[in-house]
Amino acid sequence: MADLNLRKVRIRNWATIPEAEIEFPEHGLVLVLGSNVVSEGHLDSLGAGKTNFGAALARAIVGVPDRPIVKFSRKRQGNTYIRVDADLKEKPLVVEIGFKCAELSKTSEGVQFSLDGAEPTSLSHINLTKEELAKTVQMTPALAKWTVWVDGEKLRFDELPQREAIELLMAALHQPSWAAIQKKSAGVLDIFNADRQTAEDGLTRARNSVDRLRLEVTASTQACTQAQQLYQESCDKAQQRIEEANARLSHRRSRLEKAERLQKLIEKKIQKIEEEKAKEYASMESARLEVDGQLRLQRETVRKMSTNYTNKQNERLNEEKPLKRSKTCPTCGQDWKLDPTHLEEAQKKVAKAKEVEAGAKETLEEAKKVETELQDKLDTLDDKLRKQNVRALTRRLSVLHRRVGDLASQHSRETNAEVNLIERLKAPVDRSPVAAAETKKTLKEEALAKSQEDVTTLSADVADIAASLSVLKYWHGSFGPTGISNMVLREAIDPLNEIARRTAQTLCGGMVGIHFATEREMASGDGKDELVVHVDNVLGSSDLEMSSKGERCLSNLIIAETLAELSQSHSLINFCWYDEVVNNLPAHVRMVVLQYLREKARRNRQLIFIVDHYPESANFSDYVLLAEKTASGTAVRWM
Repeated sequence: MADLNLRKVRIRNWATIPEAEIEFPEHGLVLVLGSNVVSEGHLDSLGAGKTNFGAALARAIVGVPDRPIVKFSRKRQGNTYIRVDADLKEKPLVVEIGFKCAELSKTSEGVQFSLDGAEPTSLSHINLTKEELAKTVQMTPALAKWTVWVDGEKLRFDELPQREAIELLMAALHQPSWAAIQKKSAGVLDIFNADRQTAEDGLTRARNSVDRLRLEVTASTQACTQAQQLYQESCDKAQQRIEEANARLSHRRSRLEKAERLQKLIEKKIQKIEEEKAKEYASMESARLEVDGQLRLQRETVRKMSTNYTNKQNERLNEEKPLKRSKTCPTCGQDWKLDPTHLEEAQKKVAKAKEVEAGAKETLEEAKKVETELQDKLDTLDDKLRKQNVRALTRRLSVLHRRVGDLASQHSRETNAEVNLIERLKAPVDRSPVAAAETKKTLKEEALAKSQEDVTTLSADVADIAASLSVLKYWHGSFGPTGISNMVLREAIDPLNEIARRTAQTLCGGMVGIHFATEREMASGDGKDELVVHVDNVLGSSDLEMSSKGERCLSNLIIAETLAELSQSHSLINFCWYDEVVNNLPAHVRMVVLQYLREKARRNRQLIFIVDHYPESANFSDYVLLAEKTASGTAVRWM
């Protein structure tokens, strides 16, 4: 019994079928008849919708025929829906396909399936869902075209490209698609090659980074050394300046102490002289102070008199100015000659001013004379005091006092300045340049270590990727035409030819046979999986392409049955649809084929549908399914 067994199908708006619901028997040969009532007998069964019914079944279960589903949508208006109920390994399987229908998708094509009552499987992309369904029923669309949906018009093995022919045979042998695997492995190779290139580029960058960072570490080490040298030089220079400042302080202290000692010595000497001639010196000093005071007062008097004399001169000059500069009276504005009274009055003022000026001058001269006398008297007293040696010493002591005071003040100021300088110099020298240089050096060394680790890691990555690439290249070649598929093909040729021989013997008594062969075509001497079909036709062409329509039809049917037997498709799916596969065959050959299909249905417990226009086909069928087309569309029912 097959893994998958049909139970029921429900169809809506599929091609010419507006609505249909059919339950299926377990097995047997089903003749599918058509009746185009709407053509009023002109087309008989043509266009009744037989093939469309089978296409709905096959499209839902195995994905063929693979025309766009929109073309099957009745009048392309959408609301197209097909539900197939089946059993898969005795578990209920529900497959649903549709186009713009509420059950699946209101905007486009939809596919989903559910096994054993589980949540429907509907993946992110419709093709992924179809692939998952094909894995579930273990039937690829390529193999289904030759074993499940056998369309007489599409059976053209000689027109298949070699790649598709090989893939078909691999699918019949239940081998994985080695070409697809090789394609995927090529993609993996591309990824690994890209990864290797990326790793090599990264390794090159890391090595360049190591070289660059080594130079930068060397430069930062030199900069750090220079910064440390400058720091030490600054420290040494500060210490030197401290020592120089202390030396200057010591020198100034020595000068001050020397001046203070001299001051004390002179003070002692003056004290001694004063003790010896105290009275005489005191009398002369008192007289001198008195004369000096009188002289100061007289000098002030002279100054005032001199000022007064100057003022009187200015007054006299002011009185003379009008007489010298103008002939007009400044008071009345009349000419002096015309007013004798005013002229006489002005002349009197000038005369009086001259008299006052002369009196001031005489007084000034007398005051200066007194000043001169007082100065002579003071000089005489100073001379006497100098002869006593006390005055000179007093002056020297006064000068020394000032000098010592100045030295003390200067010493205080300079000492404060030197102390402040020493304090500043004792402050720690700015070490931030050294710290910055050391930090930069540390960072560069860490970056260098990191880059060296990257080089080590990336070198290992490159080696690992290279090793993986070597393995991948080996398997990529194994998946290619000269690898696994070639070995499988060569091993499969003998049993394939045996099945083809038996099938041909059954269908046509061996008059037309099929023989498969492989050929080596590569210049390198490696075997390439090249599948070639030879027709063993006693009375016709041995080239399938050059055979007649009938011979080609029979040859392709033999190939289809050979692939079905090789793949044991009847153990996977219990139904098979043969659509007009015997139209070009002679009557006796058609009878043989129909008998073969009935025996096949019984032997394998399959549900085989055959679409045929010949009345005698009914003699071989177990069931008849009628597709009747009327004005409202095609109705499908059992007869």
